[in-house]
Amino acid sequence: MNTVERLKEIYQESPLVRGLAQLITPIAAVDAALTTHLQKLQEKKLRIFFDELGKGQKELSIEIIEEVDFLHAYFATVNAVLRAYRSEKIQLFARLLLNFGKRESLENYSIDEYEEYLAIIDELSWREIDFLIILADIEKEHTQRSSLLPYQVVEKSAIIREKLNARLLSIYHMTEDEIDSALIRIMRTGFYHPIVGGYGGGSFTNAPGKLTDSFYKFLERIKETISMES
Repeated sequence: MNTVERLKEIYQESPLVRGLAQLITPIAAVDAALTTHLQKLQEKKLRIFFDELGKGQKELSIEIIEEVDFLHAYFATVNAVLRAYRSEKIQLFARLLLNFGKRESLENYSIDEYEEYLAIIDELSWREIDFLIILADIEKEHTQRSSLLPYQVVEKSAIIREKLNARLLSIYHMTEDEIDSALIRIMRTGFYHPIVGGYGGGSFTNAPGKLTDSFYKFLERIKETISMES
C-alpha cells in the first residue's frame, strides 16, 4: 500500500481532506528499501499537514477546492511541505492554505500574495519564524494607544529589543551578535525594520527596530484557524 492509499484510508471520515490526499503523487520506485524509507518520511509530513487541515476543514468546501487558484495553491503548498523538516513549519503551511480557502472573507487576497507568503515561510527557518512570533508577543505587551514622538518610539523599541535579547538568550542561547545577524537575515522578508540613524543611532549593532505592517498582515493570514503560540 503506497502513501496515497494509506492517507485515503486514514482520512476516510474526512471527505474533503481525503479528496485532497488523493491528488498527491506517490513516490516512484527506485530502490525498494530507499522507496520504503522515503514513503514513510513523506507520509509522516503529509499526516502532520492533513491533520492540521482537518482541524479547519469546515472553512473549506468542494466548490473552493475545485477552484483553479486553490488547486494551484494546494500543489505549491504540498511541494513546500515535503521540503520542510520541522512539524511546526508544516502546520504553518496548512494554516496558510486554510486561510486562503476562505479568502472571500479576507480583503484582496490574491494567488500572487499567497505565493509570496508561501515563499517566505519556505525560505525562513522555523527559528527565524519563531523570532518574529516572539517579537510580536513582546510588541503586543507594549501596545501604545496614543501617538508617540520619534524619540519615544526609539525608547520603546529599545526596551522591546532588550526583552527580545533576553528571551532569545533564554530559549536559543544566542548572543547579541547572533541576534543581530538573524534580524539582518529576517529583514529580507520586509517583516522587520531596524531604527538606524537619527534617534536610533548610526549602527545596526543591538539597534532597536519594529515589525512592519506587512508582518501583521501576514499574521492575519496564518492565525485565524489555530492560535499562534510559541
